[in-house]
Amino acid sequence: MATAPVEAIADAEAFGAYLEKSETVLVVMDVHQNWCGPCDTMKPTYNSIFNEIDNCEDKVAFTTADIKTLTPQLVELMATKPSDLDLANHGCMPFFLLVKNKAVVAIVLGADVPTLRDNVVLYAPEDEAAE
Repeated sequence: MATAPVEAIADAEAFGAYLEKSETVLVVMDVHQNWCGPCDTMKPTYNSIFNEIDNCEDKVAFTTADIKTLTPQLVELMATKPSDLDLANHGCMPFFLLVKNKAVVAIVLGADVPTLRDNVVLYAPEDEAAE
Protein backbone atom coordinates (compact mmCIF):
# COMPACT_ATOMS: atom_id res chain seq x y z
CA MET A 1 0.00 0.00 0.00
CA ALA A 2 1.40 3.40 -0.99
CA THR A 3 1.66 6.16 1.58
CA ALA A 4 -0.10 9.47 0.94
CA PRO A 5 2.32 12.40 0.94
CA VAL A 6 1.31 15.10 3.44
CA GLU A 7 2.95 18.49 3.06
CA ALA A 8 3.06 21.25 5.66
CA ILE A 9 1.96 24.70 4.57
CA ALA A 10 4.55 26.72 6.47
CA ASP A 11 3.79 30.29 5.46
CA ALA A 12 1.59 32.64 3.45
CA GLU A 13 3.60 32.04 0.27
CA ALA A 14 3.08 28.27 0.45
CA PHE A 15 -0.59 28.83 1.28
CA GLY A 16 -0.95 30.92 -1.88
CA ALA A 17 0.77 28.22 -3.92
CA TYR A 18 -1.72 25.63 -2.67
CA LEU A 19 -4.64 27.93 -3.48
CA GLU A 20 -3.31 28.12 -7.03
CA LYS A 21 -2.87 24.35 -7.07
CA SER A 22 -6.53 23.97 -6.04
CA GLU A 23 -7.50 24.97 -9.56
CA THR A 24 -6.32 21.57 -10.79
CA VAL A 25 -6.41 19.34 -7.69
CA LEU A 26 -8.45 19.03 -4.50
CA VAL A 27 -6.45 20.39 -1.56
CA VAL A 28 -7.25 18.67 1.74
CA MET A 29 -6.02 20.90 4.55
CA ASP A 30 -5.69 19.64 8.14
CA VAL A 31 -5.98 22.88 10.14
CA HIS A 32 -4.63 22.51 13.66
CA GLN A 33 -3.32 24.34 16.70
CA ASN A 34 0.47 24.75 16.77
CA TRP A 35 0.69 23.10 20.19
CA CYS A 36 -1.32 20.11 19.03
CA GLY A 37 0.16 19.41 15.60
CA PRO A 38 -1.37 17.68 12.58
CA CYS A 39 -3.91 14.94 13.15
CA ASP A 40 -1.90 11.71 13.16
CA THR A 41 -5.14 9.76 13.58
CA MET A 42 -6.03 10.58 9.97
CA LYS A 43 -2.83 9.25 8.35
CA PRO A 44 -4.31 5.76 7.75
CA THR A 45 -7.37 7.45 6.22
CA TYR A 46 -5.20 9.51 3.88
CA ASN A 47 -3.37 6.34 2.87
CA SER A 48 -6.64 4.50 2.26
CA ILE A 49 -8.03 7.36 0.12
CA PHE A 50 -4.71 7.69 -1.70
CA ASN A 51 -4.85 4.02 -2.68
CA GLU A 52 -8.58 4.03 -3.46
CA ILE A 53 -8.60 6.89 -5.97
CA ASP A 54 -6.91 6.16 -9.29
CA ASN A 55 -4.00 8.55 -9.88
CA CYS A 56 -4.68 10.23 -6.54
CA GLU A 57 -1.30 11.94 -6.57
CA ASP A 58 -2.52 13.91 -9.62
CA LYS A 59 -5.92 14.75 -8.08
CA VAL A 60 -5.53 15.33 -4.33
CA ALA A 61 -2.97 17.18 -2.22
CA PHE A 62 -2.97 16.36 1.50
CA THR A 63 -1.62 19.24 3.59
CA THR A 64 -1.37 20.53 7.15
CA ALA A 65 -1.68 24.14 8.27
CA ASP A 66 -0.99 25.76 11.64
CA ILE A 67 -3.99 27.95 12.43
CA LYS A 68 -1.94 30.58 14.29
CA THR A 69 0.59 30.99 11.49
CA LEU A 70 -2.04 31.24 8.75
CA THR A 71 -4.99 32.95 10.48
CA PRO A 72 -5.23 35.89 8.01
CA GLN A 73 -5.16 33.57 5.00
CA LEU A 74 -7.69 31.16 6.53
CA VAL A 75 -10.01 34.02 7.49
CA GLU A 76 -9.96 35.28 3.91
CA LEU A 77 -10.43 31.83 2.40
CA MET A 78 -13.31 30.96 4.70
CA ALA A 79 -14.87 34.44 4.57
CA THR A 80 -15.11 34.47 8.35
CA LYS A 81 -13.80 36.50 11.27
CA PRO A 82 -10.67 35.59 13.25
CA SER A 83 -12.64 34.73 16.41
CA ASP A 84 -14.42 31.96 14.47
CA LEU A 85 -11.05 30.23 14.08
CA ASP A 86 -10.29 30.29 17.82
CA LEU A 87 -10.27 26.60 18.62
CA ALA A 88 -8.89 27.06 22.13
CA ASN A 89 -12.26 26.08 23.57
CA HIS A 90 -12.32 22.91 21.47
CA GLY A 91 -9.07 21.45 22.79
CA CYS A 92 -7.03 19.58 20.23
CA MET A 93 -9.81 19.04 17.70
CA PRO A 94 -8.64 19.51 14.12
CA PHE A 95 -10.78 20.59 11.26
CA PHE A 96 -10.28 19.85 7.61
CA LEU A 97 -10.87 22.23 4.73
CA LEU A 98 -11.38 20.83 1.26
CA VAL A 99 -10.40 23.49 -1.26
CA LYS A 100 -11.16 23.40 -4.96
CA ASN A 101 -10.86 26.27 -7.43
CA LYS A 102 -9.67 28.58 -4.63
CA ALA A 103 -12.84 28.04 -2.57
CA VAL A 104 -13.78 25.89 0.40
CA VAL A 105 -16.12 23.16 -0.86
CA ALA A 106 -16.40 21.25 2.43
CA ILE A 107 -15.44 21.53 6.09
CA VAL A 108 -15.04 18.43 8.25
CA LEU A 109 -14.91 18.93 12.02
CA GLY A 110 -12.84 16.49 14.06
CA ALA A 111 -11.38 13.18 12.93
CA ASP A 112 -14.58 12.17 11.13
CA VAL A 113 -13.19 9.51 8.81
CA PRO A 114 -16.39 8.66 6.84
CA THR A 115 -17.24 12.31 6.17
CA LEU A 116 -13.70 13.21 5.13
CA ARG A 117 -13.43 10.18 2.85
CA ASP A 118 -16.83 10.79 1.24
CA ASN A 119 -16.02 14.44 0.56
CA VAL A 120 -12.59 13.69 -0.92
CA VAL A 121 -14.14 11.10 -3.25
CA LEU A 122 -16.94 13.54 -4.15
CA TYR A 123 -14.71 16.55 -4.89
CA ALA A 124 -11.56 14.94 -6.33
CA PRO A 125 -11.22 15.75 -10.04
CA GLU A 126 -12.51 13.09 -12.42
CA ASP A 127 -10.27 11.36 -14.91
CA GLU A 128 -10.43 13.03 -18.29
CA ALA A 129 -12.33 10.96 -20.83
CA ALA A 130 -10.14 9.07 -23.26
CA GLU A 131 -10.26 10.46 -26.73
